Amino acid sequence: MVSGNPNPKRIILKPLPDNGLVQDRFRRRFADGSISLTLWFDEDEAILAVEIIFDLLVDEHAFRWIRGTKARYLTVETEERKTGRPDKQALGTESLPMPRSRMEDFDERSGNLRLEWRSFVRAKLLAMIEA
Repeated sequence: MVSGNPNPKRIILKPLPDNGLVQDRFRRRFADGSISLTLWFDEDEAILAVEIIFDLLVDEHAFRWIRGTKARYLTVETEERKTGRPDKQALGTESLPMPRSRMEDFDERSGNLRLEWRSFVRAKLLAMIEA
């Protein structure tokens, strides 16, 4: 059972402003100092895709699920670009086993998310761990 934030003094995911071309109604982004979460929605407001980046700016790994595909846990790699242009991040190509600690990280930080979103993401993480 997923409940509210178990410890309100902990760092929690906070909504980020949407400055992109995708409308807020189709994407929600959240972050704290350690992880970022992006949820994409279809026209019926059902979750279409989930991406969580763990260990921001340290040893980044990503959980990615897109409707109709298998969930994946990947490294986040930096691609070198032409001189004078900033480096670009890209997801690795080989899916790795995801440690249970990733779900614990999500649980600690997601108490402020809408219960249905939190439950959905948690179920996808759990399925990935048990696979």
